[in-house]
Amino acid sequence: MRRLAIIALASFALAANVTPAGAFSFTPKGVHFTASDWVEINAPYALSCLMNVTGVTHKDGDAAITSVTFKEGAPDCATTIATGLPWRVAPMSAGTAKIYNVGFTGSYTGSCGPSTGVITVSAGGEWGLSMTLPKRCNLSVELDTSPPVSIAP
Repeated sequence: MRRLAIIALASFALAANVTPAGAFSFTPKGVHFTASDWVEINAPYALSCLMNVTGVTHKDGDAAITSVTFKEGAPDCATTIATGLPWRVAPMSAGTAKIYNVGFTGSYTGSCGPSTGVITVSAGGEWGLSMTLPKRCNLSVELDTSPPVSIAP
């Protein structure tokens, strides 16, 4: 009976043209990328900083954010530090990925995170992140990766 249920589910997935999450990967694989843009951090008041990100895509299809700095904008931006790096990023579909262990700390924000969130990823390499971290911290940013990093089946 169990084998019949598995066969039925597999047949349904094929008929519905569903691709398993593990079938997606970041592309191009094995490259280092950068991105920067203004990020809005609300913890508990709005703080706007320039967020600089570096990362790498792995041959297994996942990616990692390896460095994050906050600069310019409000004076408190320079004291804000990303925690929990590297942040692992795993594709879930052609347009979304899960990001793990996101956190930051600073004189203005205090300690925020760690938390897991969802990133939207466009075919042109734009990554959008909007998430709420523990301690009532909100993070919202749109990053254009260079070279463009997207998700492919």
